[in-house]
Amino acid sequence: MKLSVKSSKFCGIDEVDVTFSKPLSCILGGNGAGKSSVLDAMRDPLGCPIREIAKKGRKALGRDGEKFKNALTLDGKELKSSTSKIPSIAEVEAVIPVSRKAMPYCLDSSKFIGATAAELKDLFSEVLNLDVDWKASAVKDYDCDKALVAGLPENMRAALKKATANQTASKKGKAPTPPEDFNVTLKAGPTKASKVVVADIDKALAGVETALRNARDAKVRAEGSQVSDDDKAKIQADIKGMEKKIADAPDRKNINAELEKAQKAYDTLNADYNNLTAKQTANEEMQESNKDLLKVLCKVCKPKAKKVLNISDDNEADLEKRKAAYIPKIAEIQSQIGKLKEKLEATNDVPVLEGTIAGLQKQLKDADVPVPTKGADIPKMEKQLEGGRALRDSIFAYHEALKHYETELETYNGNSATKDGWSAIVKAIPEIEKVAVADGLTPLRDIFARFTFLNGKIEVSEDLEIAYDGRPYSLMSDSEQYRMSLMLHLAVVEMFQFPFVLVDCGEIVVTPAFKASLLQDLRAMATVRPVIYSLAKNDAEIDTMVQSIGTAKIPDIGVFRMADGKIEELV
Repeated sequence: MKLSVKSSKFCGIDEVDVTFSKPLSCILGGNGAGKSSVLDAMRDPLGCPIREIAKKGRKALGRDGEKFKNALTLDGKELKSSTSKIPSIAEVEAVIPVSRKAMPYCLDSSKFIGATAAELKDLFSEVLNLDVDWKASAVKDYDCDKALVAGLPENMRAALKKATANQTASKKGKAPTPPEDFNVTLKAGPTKASKVVVADIDKALAGVETALRNARDAKVRAEGSQVSDDDKAKIQADIKGMEKKIADAPDRKNINAELEKAQKAYDTLNADYNNLTAKQTANEEMQESNKDLLKVLCKVCKPKAKKVLNISDDNEADLEKRKAAYIPKIAEIQSQIGKLKEKLEATNDVPVLEGTIAGLQKQLKDADVPVPTKGADIPKMEKQLEGGRALRDSIFAYHEALKHYETELETYNGNSATKDGWSAIVKAIPEIEKVAVADGLTPLRDIFARFTFLNGKIEVSEDLEIAYDGRPYSLMSDSEQYRMSLMLHLAVVEMFQFPFVLVDCGEIVVTPAFKASLLQDLRAMATVRPVIYSLAKNDAEIDTMVQSIGTAKIPDIGVFRMADGKIEELV
């Protein structure tokens, strides 16, 4: 598959024109270099919402306020977007035959990465219900009033589900819950109150999220790269193996000294040879130009004349003989220089091995740092955050539901038939969603079974609880959850047969061992469809990675450096 993107003045991009020809493409660079902007430039022509649009509109996506252009090309088919235009649904589906509703789940890994267990359940419930026509099912299978169902907006499905499942008190009294309280005449008060409460909760949640993120980072730093005794033994064995390779390698310093000595010897021999050649040429020219003079001179005057004219007494044969003696010596020293250069090239892996050993030794040293027994109560903070989000979502659901129906509720007031219809709809929607989830679980489990590159098995229960080798998602470490959420995103991409995978790593606190396993996961993914992966790295780390890939001769990874809004292909 040929995948390329062109972008001009979009978000953090100045000018980008790049083709991703390798199965796995890594976009590396410092914070603010424009890595995520390249992924967003691929999403935008597909109609996938970009983070800044919701806040400021499309014009805000231009770099320094300029107008932008994006173009995504997939196997010769091109989709374009700009400040004022995005392709239609029909144009997008002609290139990628995937439902527009499914696009955000396939293109945005951030929906999955960092999600809690409860959020993942909601995500998969949404994904498995994407293609369900709940209005038609409600009328057909649950005998709901057709006219009533037809009048409901699509987003009421989610709003009704949350509004009827959670009864939450707002600051100015309990918001009504359809259908039981539909005989209450509403005024502007409840929606206005719920909006204020949502804003207050958002502010509180931001503080909890910051504190939780700081606590998690502190815990990871305190734990370092804690490793088991078996892992320590393996690391120590790896270090010994690399030290042996370094010890067995020729001494680079001595080779350089020998090479310098040989080069000097070669320069000396070559200079002597050239001097003889010049002398021979000068003699020949001088003798030729003065041959008539030398013929008439007597034996006494002839040597004096030669001295004055700088003509050597060495004859031609003697000079040729002396030159011939230099040729094998020069050839021998050239051969010696070639062998020394080969030896020197064989030691190129030594600096890489020394760097790897230093990293592993630091990992072992960090592993001996004791983990503090006291600190922030992370599980408690996570529970607070999850509860706060649920409260905010339920109040927001009331707000949305009431906003749509405040002007229409008087129609239903006191109408028992309509209230009975509401009851039927409220009961039908969860049942329809259960059927959709049950129907979608079998193909989803089949997809997980095809992830043979994993050591264990991903399991999904009937109520969408995620586990890996019997271990619930909620009990996994941050690194394990990150890896598992990435697998879940890949499963959704596979489910809808989306042609490529975008992974924006962002800033995560992980150990070197986790980064290595993550790279292996991404390489395994890339055997099925191209993966474009962005990660924050400084120039030294980028150079080390490029050197390692070159040394290991890995053919399936392409590396790109992003800096100042421009991209450069390194591997």
